[in-house]
Amino acid sequence: MAYWLGSRVAKWWLPDRIVFIDQIPKTGTGKFDKKVVRDQYADLLMD
Repeated sequence: MAYWLGSRVAKWWLPDRIVFIDQIPKTGTGKFDKKVVRDQYADLLMD
């Protein structure tokens, strides 16, 4: 995925890591709940 994106977007847009998850948590209004994802994967991202 990173290889494919590398030729299509600017390098500073590429994430350092890509993590695949089964389901994206959503808020009560159906939007992606970024805070929950950040909290769940904080230890992984801080390595």
